[in-house]
Amino acid sequence: MAAPLSPIEESTTANPPRFRWLIRLSVAYAMLILAMTGAWFAWDRVAQRRVNDEIARLRGLGQRVLPEDFNNHPAVAPGDNAASVYLAASNFTLTKGQDDFTNNVDWSVRLTASELAVLRSIPHDCAANLLQVRSARKLNQADWGRVYNSPLINVMLPSLSPDRELANLVRCDARLSHLDGNDSAAVESIRDELHFAAMIDGPSFTIIEHLVATRISALGTELAVDFANDLKIGPAPAASREQVMELIRELLDTPLDTALAEGLRGEQAMQLDLVQSQPALASMFGVTLIGPAVRLSAVHSTQQMSRRIAAIDLENFSKSTSVKGVQNINSDLTPITQANRVFEQLFGSASNKYIETHFRHKTERRAAGVMLAMRLYEIDHAGAIPASLDELVPKYLPAVPVDPFSNDKRPMSYVREMTVDGVATPVIYSVGRNGVDDHASVLYDPSAGRHNSNETVHGQPWDRQDIVFPLVRLPLTEPTTKPADGDSE
Repeated sequence: MAAPLSPIEESTTANPPRFRWLIRLSVAYAMLILAMTGAWFAWDRVAQRRVNDEIARLRGLGQRVLPEDFNNHPAVAPGDNAASVYLAASNFTLTKGQDDFTNNVDWSVRLTASELAVLRSIPHDCAANLLQVRSARKLNQADWGRVYNSPLINVMLPSLSPDRELANLVRCDARLSHLDGNDSAAVESIRDELHFAAMIDGPSFTIIEHLVATRISALGTELAVDFANDLKIGPAPAASREQVMELIRELLDTPLDTALAEGLRGEQAMQLDLVQSQPALASMFGVTLIGPAVRLSAVHSTQQMSRRIAAIDLENFSKSTSVKGVQNINSDLTPITQANRVFEQLFGSASNKYIETHFRHKTERRAAGVMLAMRLYEIDHAGAIPASLDELVPKYLPAVPVDPFSNDKRPMSYVREMTVDGVATPVIYSVGRNGVDDHASVLYDPSAGRHNSNETVHGQPWDRQDIVFPLVRLPLTEPTTKPADGDSE
């Protein structure tokens, strides 16, 4: 056995033993890095291939997936384009006082004289814009001129904010008309609002467009609900019977239904487009090393979204949300596991919320239609109300509308008298998100996550066990702070 080398001898030897092991470890480490790099590129190729396969699958179904698909749609002749009229009508600027009023007004509180003066000034200053909105009702096609580029998630929809401001303008005009007893004009403003929403939703390709259209339609529907209980029907300036019947027909129509699924398909396209953009991935998730996992997550999420879309039954909420999303991501999961589930977390749970928002609004539109029919019946029968909703058919309603939240497509329900917020009133009601008829219960639904609230049923019906629409309005409350000039409406 050779004697160990001295330090001096070892330092002068070409390959001393301690450095041989270091070299071996370095080589092994380099080979491991190469193997991991190769595995990553193989993983990335598999992920990209699955993304490409998913794009091909969706396009094979006739869906829009790539940005160029969204830009390929029939043009609308300038003279037939309602969008161009609405875009011109949205060209107005409110004063600071008017803007503060529209953003902060509480319509359940009696307006002070100064607030009423501001309300009157808004339609006065924007009279030309309101005339343009009315003229758009003659047109039933819309091309908003939106251009979709990659990444779709960054596509700006610049008209959507002015759209909301224009809808608020129309709402103010309707409120003022009703306050002044001009219910003929108030009904026409509600119809303006519903048509505006339909023109936004008709050509919509994204869920954001659909939600904006739903919100604008909800503004008009809320007006119909609020006005139905004391709407004046008769010779002008009261609303004519024909106007009210036409409004009922429009409320019971379903112009927003087809855009729900189209918006969810737009979500699929956005996800697949996003994971093909390295800069977008890096800006959204901070790193690209987990890019393959994120791509695979997007594929799984879009496949799950296809199942959600296929499950949608526009007359059955429970069935439409029966495809369950993944569980929430726990903080102790590894980054790779989180990446594998990130798209399900971001988009899976949100899609049920989009669907519920749609069903809520659809329910409110139908309730508003029934409430207006009840108002016509009441006027025709010297203030009496029907024993059942069937008495409204066929003179006031073509049929009692289906409750969208019921599991068996049962009609909307009716109770002739119950106490709501301390007021005895008839109510129209839906069974609500739990699908169970709780006999017009206004208790909070435990699944809604809100068990204690000071809000009235009139102000917040949606988180109750049943969704109740009272046919008697609460009296307006007085302002909490008396105006400095002592004025009140």
